[in-house]
Amino acid sequence: MPPRIYLAGPDVFFPDAALVAESKKAICAEYGLTGVFPTDTADSEDFSHLSHDDPALGPAIAARCEAHMRQADGLIANLTPWRSASADVGTVYELGYMRALNKPVLAYTNDSRPYHQRVLEWMNEAPVWDASLSVWRTPDGYLIESFTPPMADNVMLDHAVMHTEPRQILRGTLLPGVPNYYNDLAAFKRAVEYMASLLG
Repeated sequence: MPPRIYLAGPDVFFPDAALVAESKKAICAEYGLTGVFPTDTADSEDFSHLSHDDPALGPAIAARCEAHMRQADGLIANLTPWRSASADVGTVYELGYMRALNKPVLAYTNDSRPYHQRVLEWMNEAPVWDASLSVWRTPDGYLIESFTPPMADNVMLDHAVMHTEPRQILRGTLLPGVPNYYNDLAAFKRAVEYMASLLG
């Protein structure tokens, strides 16, 4: 049976989410893997009867995603910045969940900029250089995380994937506003190649 790979990311919010899911699954299949999208039906969950305004729907979706991850052999996370300078928070949770299960995790971002640069550009105020520590701070004194070499996102996310080859978050070459910033699958395909090699 082909290894099952949970495909984490903000892709579920895209207007063409179903198409993105099928495209990612097709790439996984090329490499002998089964892609599992968060919206796929889980064996243990059936909440098709729940309406969108039912308070039970949110917890049911979360339980389904966790069931998918427990049944998966690995995870590939889309950490392309989502509604902020950093990755989607739900995806970050899922990356940590799979890491805690001690399963192989890989991640990619379509954004070519390091994390600290994205934060600096995202701020509405000019940062302040703290020469005593050689770090940037917000005008009210809060530290802007920056490491050498520059990280793709928060250090805990970069650290999470360091346990799996290629031991880094794979980066694309795009910037916000360009076509396919969110939908480009070049970096994702590289992650699939690594995962297929890892799982044999």
